[in-house]
Amino acid sequence: MLTVMETEQPPPLHPQTHLFTVRLWVEALGDGQTEVRMQVRHTVSGETRYFRDGELLLAYLLAKVQESEHESGLGRSNSP
Repeated sequence: MLTVMETEQPPPLHPQTHLFTVRLWVEALGDGQTEVRMQVRHTVSGETRYFRDGELLLAYLLAKVQESEHESGLGRSNSP
């Protein structure tokens, strides 16, 4: 006998969700030297950037999120 169990509905998607594709690879520089290269693509706009520094990539991602929050008014304070 099968019984149907009630399940909670998944929470609605956060309106400020961002989707990025991040690609990492190792580039040979010669003389046995290598460097990690990174590509990030904002899937909605198609904007693509390339990085050699992970901290700069992270800063770019955070800036894109904050830019969106600022444009939508989410970053505003309600205090006088």
